[in-house]
Amino acid sequence: MTDRQTDRQTDRQTDRQTNYDLLRIICAIAIITIHVSATYKTPITSADNDGQVYSNAYIMIVILYNTLSRFAVPCFLMLSGAFLLTNEKNSNYKYFYRKSFFKIGIPVIIFTVLYIAYEIFLKLWHNIDDWKSCISIIKSLIVGRPFYHMWYVYMLIGIYLLIPVLIIFKGTVTEKTFSKIAWLFLLFGNLSIWTGTYLLQWDIGRSFCYLGYVMVGYELRRLSEQTGKNNSKGCFFIVIGILLEIVVAYVQYRHTMAGISEDAEKYSLIGPANPVITLASIFIFAGFSFMHINGNFYKLSSYTFLIYLFHAGILDLIEKISVHTGFGHPYCRLIPILIIFVFFTSYLGAIIYNCIWNKIDNHIKLPRN
Repeated sequence: MTDRQTDRQTDRQTDRQTNYDLLRIICAIAIITIHVSATYKTPITSADNDGQVYSNAYIMIVILYNTLSRFAVPCFLMLSGAFLLTNEKNSNYKYFYRKSFFKIGIPVIIFTVLYIAYEIFLKLWHNIDDWKSCISIIKSLIVGRPFYHMWYVYMLIGIYLLIPVLIIFKGTVTEKTFSKIAWLFLLFGNLSIWTGTYLLQWDIGRSFCYLGYVMVGYELRRLSEQTGKNNSKGCFFIVIGILLEIVVAYVQYRHTMAGISEDAEKYSLIGPANPVITLASIFIFAGFSFMHINGNFYKLSSYTFLIYLFHAGILDLIEKISVHTGFGHPYCRLIPILIIFVFFTSYLGAIIYNCIWNKIDNHIKLPRN
């Protein structure tokens, strides 16, 4: 068995928790829900709408779909912290960066190339001489956004670079001190993101701000392990988180009904750094941390990163096909159907990718040390 295979087996067996596996799957579905519902929401909440009149019920349903899923990105980051900061082996730069390169780096490189090729193909398909528009694609790569959902993985690379430093720092202070720093870091980091703009998605300052979620994820897992599992408490926290997101949905609904477009809002209501979304996400993550859930969700959970990478391209293809075939229709009842289809298609793509990569990995001897 190779060193890397041993690392994989150890990581699979270390601190496996069904509640977090289930949350990871739910977060993947929630991300797809955000992007599917955005197709319906944008014409409603943007300043440049399509001029179509929508019923109040339709507007509220679409906004609910989009807003109730906003815990996904914060919870994904907290999940990273709950596991990465718990494993003291990750303080070894060589070990952690090598492991992360194969787990995160290679898929990001592959999908970056695929999405850039896809974008260039579409540009030239519409106009074979339109090479100038391809420059914008190169610019999007430089800023770390080769496709609209890839901002997250480029930001994640910055966070992964900081993980060993954070673990070493954690070992130099008391748990109480680290806990205080984690919550303060989340507060000031999110305020920085919410009120500022960043040109580069992989900018270390941007990743540094999102690091607060990672630290708090570790703290919430530690707290739940110290106090013990309690399903009633877990359900209570999850309900509070959902109710907070409903409040955000209602505010955006009132804005929309008053003619205030999403572009005209001074601060984003639905971004991961919105204080209410942040609080809702913390409650939802805490709820799952306290839950004791039976079952085995590991296999599906292990594919969620690839599902994330696949889903945006699949959804984009569906949207383009619907436009050209006239299939598209502004019925919100199509949202759950599209969510299910995109999720399982992305899951299938992830399985195929994994099979191909494993075969390549068995034949190509890459340096392990």
